Amino acid sequence: MVREYPGLHGLWGRFHTATRETAGFHFTGLAARLARALHDPSYEDRNDWVVSGRRAFENLANRDLHDFLAFDAAARELTIQVNQMRQSVPSGYRPAPIYRDDNELLWDRRGATPIDESVEPKYEVVESGSERSKEGVDETVHNDVRRRFRYPEWDHRLDALREDWATVIESGPAAHRGAVNRFVQKQAQRVRGLEQTPDRSIRLNRLAEGDELDLTAAVDGAIQQRSRLAPDGRIFRRHGRRHRATAVVLLMDLSVSTRRFVPGSFTTVLEVEKRAARVVAQALDSGRDRVAVHGFASNGRHEVNYQRIKDFDEPFGAEQQARLAALQGSLSTRMGAALRHASAALDGQAVDHKVILMLTDGEPSDVDVVEDEHLVEDARHAVASAAARGIRTFCLTLDRQADVYVRRIFGSRNYLIADRADAFAGHTGDALVRLVAH
Repeated sequence: MVREYPGLHGLWGRFHTATRETAGFHFTGLAARLARALHDPSYEDRNDWVVSGRRAFENLANRDLHDFLAFDAAARELTIQVNQMRQSVPSGYRPAPIYRDDNELLWDRRGATPIDESVEPKYEVVESGSERSKEGVDETVHNDVRRRFRYPEWDHRLDALREDWATVIESGPAAHRGAVNRFVQKQAQRVRGLEQTPDRSIRLNRLAEGDELDLTAAVDGAIQQRSRLAPDGRIFRRHGRRHRATAVVLLMDLSVSTRRFVPGSFTTVLEVEKRAARVVAQALDSGRDRVAVHGFASNGRHEVNYQRIKDFDEPFGAEQQARLAALQGSLSTRMGAALRHASAALDGQAVDHKVILMLTDGEPSDVDVVEDEHLVEDARHAVASAAARGIRTFCLTLDRQADVYVRRIFGSRNYLIADRADAFAGHTGDALVRLVAH
């Protein structure tokens, strides 16, 4: 069209605005960047997939623009590369810019290499907060009822957020039974002491006894004396105590490293985390406080598995204790995505305090990330984002070498390193008291 009507090049060029920063790295953005690369020879894009597509198109265009079979072969090669990048064409995809053909012919799903079902099932991704149902693409594929949520991820090298980069998948609870031991009940009593925390926003005035002088009552008493009236002796005040509503998400690291024994003991890291979770769930399970116990483990950015062992509206009953007892460690630790999902769960809670209490045994890592610095910076960004929404994040870890990275992620006053397995649950209770009473 441009060869026959050269003016269209300038007209359509105004619609090609996709860049690495604005379009991102998911399929929709990469396709828009490739479209611009094909339209504008002066546009430079360093993405390997975009460069490969431009090179293939230019080689074919110099020969014959109407050679359908040649362009079809090039499109299939690009499709294979998309699959290798663990990308897929989203449901309802519309090409950008809007004037272009939908290119459905290029995406011949009967002949293209199918996407590995173990990597990403062919279902519509449900955005965070959405209640839309999952629509299957292939009726022969088993329905996957797990809910999916997409979250951004911070790239410290680009100094930018990669939108919709990580997928959190919520799976159903396990169905086994467990028991709560006496040690847990004893530790829970320590945490219940937070109910006596003074609240400085409440002042009880005109008291016969108190912590400080009520200046208004004292002045009124002096005026009554000067007026030769009997002064009121209630000239003291003190801070009141009220039940301050709290919402806590106890976020458990369920990665494969939690199977190892804690140094100096015969107890696994996961068992220590379970003991601490029981302490928190029992201590705050009341009509005043709202506590949720969640866990996570990841297998790349497309599969951050998230489990709700106990939710805010559930009691810590036999079913919830059974879910906790059935937990097993596996996969990796993509901490940033889990923190963002926990923050989203706290957003809807109308309480005085919102807290994420992270239990872990090591730094963030995942199978598709070579540079661990990337996930540390992403977790730090997730903590900062939560703080901007009024959510405080605290970390308890059993990694004795964690001081370097955990300080960067959570801040110098928002973490505690437990050196013994038998002290971990007690430290969890102490940290919770300090967080709620803050």
